[in-house]
Amino acid sequence: MNKATLLTLSLLAGPALAQCDRDTLVAQYRLEPTSQPAQSLTLVRQGSRVALHWPAEGVTERWTRLANGQLQLERLFDHYQRGIEYQADEIATSSGERLWQLKHQLITQAALAALPLIEDQGSGCDAHQLRTRGDTELVWLTGMGLIETLAAPHQHLSLVKLQTGDEAVRGWMDDWDSYRLTDYADIGDNEQDPLLSKMINQGFPGRQERGRGHPHHH
Repeated sequence: MNKATLLTLSLLAGPALAQCDRDTLVAQYRLEPTSQPAQSLTLVRQGSRVALHWPAEGVTERWTRLANGQLQLERLFDHYQRGIEYQADEIATSSGERLWQLKHQLITQAALAALPLIEDQGSGCDAHQLRTRGDTELVWLTGMGLIETLAAPHQHLSLVKLQTGDEAVRGWMDDWDSYRLTDYADIGDNEQDPLLSKMINQGFPGRQERGRGHPHHH
């Protein structure tokens, strides 16, 4: 990517970032894995909560970071308006910080640092970087802590829409707040429940790092 292309990206991003709030936003992405259909992914941040919504599947992961750094997880299902709640002691504490980075910004700090900085432009909300290594190229919105584009050998991720502020976020979070949750520890007592039965048949994610895959991490 040349300087003109990077400048064009920054100009396109400018209006969306005029009222920036990196901790209260809705970022909609297009994920294009190699040899697979493109997917949509919506990242929603609200303070110490972050949600990853996969609209094609009607599934959302909503993570909460507690004051002690531990994480809680809700796996939410649109069709049922129900969810499974995992307490902090059911999430591996050894991966807490790295896992939070991956959910919060779709890339770990280690993976970000491993991509050499080529260009650094703008300031404040409009600050952005071009980082490349081999066949991997990243445009990173420094001011927002977001990926704008990530081109890697097996996938391409691009930001298609960005909204900031309480009004943009509230509709998403309020909707998920209305879902009825069942604690993971209580599932054994509710095997006749249609949603829980389906989840049991599908199998639960492992203890180490429950949740979906992500574009780039170490």
